[in-house]
Amino acid sequence: MEKPKLFKKDVFGVSKVNDKKKKKRIGGCFTVILLVLFVVFGAGIFLWNFYNDSIYTKVDLHGKSIQIEVLEGETLISIIPSLMQSGLIKNEEAFRIYLRLNNISPNIKFGQYTISENVNAIELIEMLEKGVSSPDTKLTIKEGLRISQIGDVIKNALPSESKFSITEFNSITSNPDNVDFSGEVKEFLQRHKPVKASLEGFLFPDTYFLNANLTTKEIVEKMVQNFSLKLGQEINLESLNLSQNNVQNIYQAIILGSIVEKEASGTDDKELISGVLHNRLTDSYLLQSDATINYITGKNDPGVEIADTQIDSPFNTYKYTGLPPGPINNPGIASIKVAFYPKQTDYYFFFHDSSGNTHYSVTYYEHNQKLDLYM
Repeated sequence: MEKPKLFKKDVFGVSKVNDKKKKKRIGGCFTVILLVLFVVFGAGIFLWNFYNDSIYTKVDLHGKSIQIEVLEGETLISIIPSLMQSGLIKNEEAFRIYLRLNNISPNIKFGQYTISENVNAIELIEMLEKGVSSPDTKLTIKEGLRISQIGDVIKNALPSESKFSITEFNSITSNPDNVDFSGEVKEFLQRHKPVKASLEGFLFPDTYFLNANLTTKEIVEKMVQNFSLKLGQEINLESLNLSQNNVQNIYQAIILGSIVEKEASGTDDKELISGVLHNRLTDSYLLQSDATINYITGKNDPGVEIADTQIDSPFNTYKYTGLPPGPINNPGIASIKVAFYPKQTDYYFFFHDSSGNTHYSVTYYEHNQKLDLYM
């Protein structure tokens, strides 16, 4: 008996349907595989970039120096947590992977290290292998020093083989607009320093650790970077007190702060002396600051000679009203801050006696009486 042709037709039909399902399954699996490969590839790129950044990109010390101590018998592996905590490496695991991949087990030297330059992981390992061959010089710059004085302090503190040059220092600080500073320093100076002004007032007084290998420009940058950092930390630049009207920007505050730095015999005097100077500025009185005269003459005497007050200079506050054209030294943050926030007072006069006490007066008559009494 002949089989119906319809049966064969059904068989071919079923076969074609199964082929289509198989093709759909294969296509779906291929899509999933592509998606997985894409995710794995993307994750691989991310991890590779993260690894490279952790190892090859320099950490930013923000102008600070970091001290670490390697004890005798310690290894690079054992100090990894402390390196991470101090901010000298970016990621512990990436650092360990770098050592394993490159089969590195360096023989680091024990000692006290001061890291004052931005370094990456490889450079850090090289420093620890080399050991402490050129220790940093601890240097304290006092508040109220002029640029010329700061240059001498640095020159006398650093060893003779250092890269510091007093001639280059004077050139950089006198004509900073001609210097190719780093982006951060350049931006800060462009925002707050008038064109053609020197760096007087911008070399922040603080304790520094200077390596003999630092160039003169790098030392200057370190001091300006430190000023930018401390200024932002100590003064809210977004909500400055401009209602006093005499100080309307950072540069004017540095100028007035530099006068306060020299005129104040102590911290307690700063707010009050700033209040006296603001009163004189408001009423267009001569500031008559001996400190500005000494800036002109270069003297460091507590008082001034009458002849010096006759010198024709825009810094002579015995001849010209208002603020002088620039700072007369490099003041600390406290002196700059009181320039924005003076103590309200009725005083217009003050002087220091031989014991360092400050005497304030409202009128010139009262001022002369106290001079006769205490001087």
